[in-house]
Amino acid sequence: MGYSIRTDRYRYTEWWKTNGDYGKFGSNDANNPYDPDASRVVASQASFVELYDYQNDPEETENLAYTQAAAHAPLISELQALLHDSDNSDYVGDGWKKDLQASPYNVPASYPVTKSQWSTLHQTPGHSATDFADAADPDQDGIPNLMEYAMGTHPLEPNTAQVSMNHSAGAIAIQYPEVTNRSDVLLIPETSASLETSEWSTVSAMTIDTAGSKHMKEASLPTSNAKGFLRLRIIEE
Repeated sequence: MGYSIRTDRYRYTEWWKTNGDYGKFGSNDANNPYDPDASRVVASQASFVELYDYQNDPEETENLAYTQAAAHAPLISELQALLHDSDNSDYVGDGWKKDLQASPYNVPASYPVTKSQWSTLHQTPGHSATDFADAADPDQDGIPNLMEYAMGTHPLEPNTAQVSMNHSAGAIAIQYPEVTNRSDVLLIPETSASLETSEWSTVSAMTIDTAGSKHMKEASLPTSNAKGFLRLRIIEE
């Protein structure tokens, strides 16, 4: 029987010899009875291991655990540890443990409110600490991590542009999401009459919608008889 664990990039699978055939669920056939104990592992090690990289090989044409085992040994070790985790850990990858009645992993009681906590909670096999640096963009969606943190988007899943712009008679405006309970970063809408100057002034923003821990903000700039530019800057408090 195969047991797998997935991250945003990799699938790791181990094939184990188990106690037998499940049979047909609910069957009364004496020759092929349903056996709920069939998934019990009866081997000391996996019969076969697979590792696929969906970023470079989405069609699963190369089993890296076979063709490049040495190069991927640290990653295989990390994924293997998650698949065979302790019942007291924050991960439950051991789906074949029949005595585990419920996952010990619970949804966090609160949204991560510091950049450090946010980075730690998003750590996954195949990613290093440098992938979560403020200016890094591991999902290559054009939104750096510090901005992902402030806006409440996922650093490892490509997101569409979070800042939008609209215009009406006599005004232009930008709209953007902001997580309300993260006080270590600040999103600041600013305006300037020219892009050739370093002098930008703050524009007030108003909340136009709320969804959970996010507020949708809007900052506008009158354009009647004048020209101007808007930008959104992020700073760490």
